[in-house]
Amino acid sequence: DNPFSTIQSGIDASISGDSVFVGPGTYNESIDYNGKQIVVQSIDGPSNTNINYTGWVSGTVVFNSQEGTGAVLDGFSIIGESDGDGIYLGANTGPVLKNLVIQDKGKAINAGSSGSSVLITNVTLVRNDYGIYNYLSSLTVTNSIIWYNNSVPIFVSNSGSDIDISYSNIQGGELNIGGSGQVIWGEGNITDNPLFCDFDNNDYSLAENSTSIGMGALGVGCDPFGEY
Repeated sequence: DNPFSTIQSGIDASISGDSVFVGPGTYNESIDYNGKQIVVQSIDGPSNTNINYTGWVSGTVVFNSQEGTGAVLDGFSIIGESDGDGIYLGANTGPVLKNLVIQDKGKAINAGSSGSSVLITNVTLVRNDYGIYNYLSSLTVTNSIIWYNNSVPIFVSNSGSDIDISYSNIQGGELNIGGSGQVIWGEGNITDNPLFCDFDNNDYSLAENSTSIGMGALGVGCDPFGEY
């Protein structure tokens, strides 16, 4: 048996400063960084590397032990229909989240405790109840696409919560962000239909005529076409 057949086994064997490289495939598990400042990175990108979990846990991917910017999650699709979170961020965490597709979760990214400061870049959040849920944390979102979620794309709960958004495509724009926290609506944001190549079959790459190219986790995947 391969002792590193799961992502969690690679995390468990690592120490802070390590990188865990993950081959293509579907990994049926939830993972927890357990406080380690490590990079977990797919070698073949989110189109070919899935973390699939349908059970009820705090998150398919969990940061809950004050992980900082040395903790990086890069290049996965987080899938599996569940009311749980795609990524759960506990109190005083600060990981870097990039090149991710998250779908079919209660909250794609849930900063559910106070004091987190998180960089989120080139993510595609679709088909969730909420794209991002922020409670008393400070989040920075760049080059991302948040569309087709059941509730608001982003919820910023109240005073003490803030989010800085730039160069991203947010369905409905600033007016469609829920909650009473602070929203910094920066440069380069758009609200155009992203023109996913095959939304019905979970292909969130972009048509050649999409105005969202450079945003989200995936690049151009099909010829130009009219609005979906």
